[in-house]
This record gives sequence, structure tokens and C-alpha cells, in this order.
Amino acid sequence: ALNYTVTVMNGQLSKETRDAISAWQQVVRRPITGDMTADDLAYLRSADPISKWGAIAFEAAGAYGYVWERGSRQDAEADAMAECRKQAKQNAKACQVFTLGNTQCASMSWYRGTVGGRQYWGSFVVRRSTFDEAQREGLAECRRQGKAPSTCQTRITFCADGSHNR
Repeated sequence: ALNYTVTVMNGQLSKETRDAISAWQQVVRRPITGDMTADDLAYLRSADPISKWGAIAFEAAGAYGYVWERGSRQDAEADAMAECRKQAKQNAKACQVFTLGNTQCASMSWYRGTVGGRQYWGSFVVRRSTFDEAQREGLAECRRQGKAPSTCQTRITFCADGSHNR
């Protein structure tokens, strides 16, 4: 419920689970071990749960779907994926989902351009604490990684709690 990906929940401490624990430990500035100590567990149980979920599903050619103010991560992911798949049509299987919670904001940037006679395109999504930071960093990520950085543009910026509409 804190927006870390663990696809199989079977009581086993898998690599995916350890990676999620390590990522959480880094975010909350605890020793990064990949193991859950009694102190870590107490700290985790005191955290406020995510009550508002947002998601963006996207594919490299630019199709996307996004939602906010959903009650669960699963609902946000399913709704965003359905919209992306509808837009992507024959490329629907390429849609990837990216989630955010509570007051987090996300931005999707996109580029399409020709370099050396070859056509390139791509999409980038970032999650940040504020709307402005997400928008700025989303565009910066496109310019850092895109093969035609001068064509980068922001497609959408939104926040899980809907504050982008206020």
C-alpha cells in the first residue's frame, strides 16, 4: 500500500520483496539492508496509508491514459491501462503503468524527431512531490535521454489527489 511493486505475495522473501524493502528504507532514510527489522516494521506500521491513488499508463509512441483520486492502486492502474490500450490500439500490449499516491504528482514528456535520417520517438514519466517539480523534471528527463531532445514536450502533468485541477 506504499506504492512499491511486489507482484507475488506468498509469504516468501523474494528478490522483488527485498528490492521493495530496500527502496522503502532509502526513502525513509533507514539503513538499507533489504531486510525488515522489528524497528523498521514499527516505523512502517506508523506510516499513513495512501488514500488517494493516481496512475498513468503510457507507451513509447505517445499513447497514454491517466487517472486520479482513485481509492485503490489496483483501480487506478486498471483505469489508466484501459485508456492507454484504447489509444494505443495495435500497440496496446506496450502500455506500461506508473502509479502515485496522496499528494504526489507525475509528468509525462514525449519526443519525436529525425536524427541522421532516422525517425525516433519516446516517452518518459517521473513522479515528484509537487506539480511544478514533476513538470520541470519530466521535461528534463526527456531532454537527458531522448534521441531528439529539442523536440521534447510535456504531454500531461497531474497529481494523485486532483490538486492539479485547483
